[in-house]
Amino acid sequence: MFALIGVLLLIVPFLDAASKFPMFRVSGTLKCRGEPVSGTIIMYDNNFAFTDHLLSEREVELDGTFSLRGEPADDCLDVKLVVNHKCHDLRIGRGDGSKLWGYSEYSIHLEDLIKNEYNVNMDIELSGDRVKMSSPTLPAWRAWLYGKRMISDTFARFKKLKLWKSV
Repeated sequence: MFALIGVLLLIVPFLDAASKFPMFRVSGTLKCRGEPVSGTIIMYDNNFAFTDHLLSEREVELDGTFSLRGEPADDCLDVKLVVNHKCHDLRIGRGDGSKLWGYSEYSIHLEDLIKNEYNVNMDIELSGDRVKMSSPTLPAWRAWLYGKRMISDTFARFKKLKLWKSV
């Protein structure tokens, strides 16, 4: 335990997760067959499998409107939205007609962010897109992203301590 803390204390001063990109916003409306729909949107910076950064997550109400803000953690900004929804035909096999949760992915490219001055508005029609079954993939992936976010936020707080000014 003490060895782990010691290693972290040695690494923290050398971590620099600053980005040259400003805060940005993605807003719009979720729709299913033209009608507003609720769901959950996760926005993350899609680098590589182990270096993705959670930027924001929001529950979307029945009116379908959403607004997400993100602050890049590094200079590799390739934003993806993952929308967890029930606008599809995946059903539970119990015969009661209940729908499973599914998710769809949407990319927002750096060029689009710059062109729109880091304020992108997009209306997302879910009915025509490919859907993947959410459970167990999405909950496990969310836990991974939240764990990494907690660690990176802790490192950022350590770096702000006056202790590192003299090192």
